[in-house]
Amino acid sequence: MTSNPLSRKSETASTSGVTPAKRLVIDDVSFSYETRDGLVEALAKIALTIEPGEFICCVGPSGCGKTTLLHLIAGFLTPTTGTMTLGATPVRQPGPDRGVVFQQPTLYPWMTVADNVAFGPRMRHLPKEEQRRRVDHYLQLVGLQAFAQRAPYELSGGMQQRVAIARVLANDPTFLLMDEPFGALDALTRERLQEELLKIWRATRSAVFFITHSAEEAVFLATRVIVMSARPGRILLDRKVGFSRRVGMKPREIRADQEFIAVREEIIERIYSSEETP
Repeated sequence: MTSNPLSRKSETASTSGVTPAKRLVIDDVSFSYETRDGLVEALAKIALTIEPGEFICCVGPSGCGKTTLLHLIAGFLTPTTGTMTLGATPVRQPGPDRGVVFQQPTLYPWMTVADNVAFGPRMRHLPKEEQRRRVDHYLQLVGLQAFAQRAPYELSGGMQQRVAIARVLANDPTFLLMDEPFGALDALTRERLQEELLKIWRATRSAVFFITHSAEEAVFLATRVIVMSARPGRILLDRKVGFSRRVGMKPREIRADQEFIAVREEIIERIYSSEETP
């Protein structure tokens, strides 16, 4: 049996354009911005290293700077102080090595599902055969190959979000940045997409930085959970967890496991206490 060339990034970098895995280092990063009411300090002295293949979930009270941190990693914003490097390269602007999935799918409504997924590879001028291969592969990965010629508005919200994930993955990012991607979905769809996301993560080996307000979602998905303080956002807790690697247990069994419940309650307690942190 041959291995999937798109699921082994480091081995295919030289032949298929796949970005090799890199470590992200956030070193003493702060971010402030001016408003009519004065200077707002959104983040203060963030130090964080994300290794290739890790799944980081970031939680904390509203307004603590979670999305600001994601935008800094994506290159949409520049740190006020401190540095961010991906491999040996400073992060100063957006790039295909960092794909972003937002809470809303933001698909192009005038394009088919397949054309949405092919958009990034087409803009990078990859050969048409390679574009088709990536579209087929990633639509199969998210379970939507039968909907390739549909318009986005013909799909449910959960299916549209899966298309958005496939569109990002088609660029073979080193990092998948996700800003509450399941927050607008109903509980059942959300749980199903959590399970789908773990399958995708295991298949692609991309590192993931995932923002959520749900401690249960964070503990279920992450290899590490980051808890941030109230503004200015600081990292209060960086906790390793391993439930996302329990491939032999059903998701419902994992969520009912006493260790899972204990870790979830620990994270919830730290989130509540973070709101009282000066």
